[in-house]
Amino acid sequence: MITSIFLRFNLTFAILSFFTISSFSQNIPVFHITMGSRASSQYYEEEFRQIGNYKVRGNSYILKGANVSDLFTTLGYGVNMPLVFDAYTQDVSVMQEDKIRIITLGMDELDSFVVKIDSDKRFTSPTTFINASKIEPGKKMYLERLAMGPKFGLYKGYNAEMQRATMDIAQNNVMEFQIISDYYYLTAGDKKFTKIKQNLGALKKQFSAEAEALKLLNNTSKENIEQNLSLFFDLLNSK
Repeated sequence: MITSIFLRFNLTFAILSFFTISSFSQNIPVFHITMGSRASSQYYEEEFRQIGNYKVRGNSYILKGANVSDLFTTLGYGVNMPLVFDAYTQDVSVMQEDKIRIITLGMDELDSFVVKIDSDKRFTSPTTFINASKIEPGKKMYLERLAMGPKFGLYKGYNAEMQRATMDIAQNNVMEFQIISDYYYLTAGDKKFTKIKQNLGALKKQFSAEAEALKLLNNTSKENIEQNLSLFFDLLNSK
């Protein structure tokens, strides 16, 4: 079955096949797109990737291949799209059915997307990613929503950073990708995300009057930081 994207314009619907974008009979603007031509295995299985003067080992993808997702854009929405999310470039793309070509969505057009099924089973339930630049223009990245309430929202960012490859000391042009996660919160009505430092000191100081919620932070370790931060902001939102 040809992969299709369903777009809503006012009260009407149009069905667009990614395989027939250029021949779509109605002149309806959909996405400003760039087409990729590399084989699908190179998107998320390649051993090395050339970036500038460096050979970079591994991959920088959070979503690899056919990740069933819904996407919401400035022009409409698409359902059950196979998304690819590159944490190095922060590009979100839709893989075509031939698994060779992709359509990369511009950050100015994509508002959010919901991952329903991911190939790595990283997400155990439908997970929403928002376009942070729609709230804070300078923040060009997509953030996973962990908690949301009337007072605060908690978000997780993913970045792929290049680091020296540990097994190739003799080759100073060989790097490897490491996925780095950061946490942010957003106060209702604010237009700027606040980054949460790993030691949680600033967070404890800001919310020092919240004795019950602070118990969670005082018992937080690297292993349960995400769970405890989610519970912490859920408690703050419930008051």
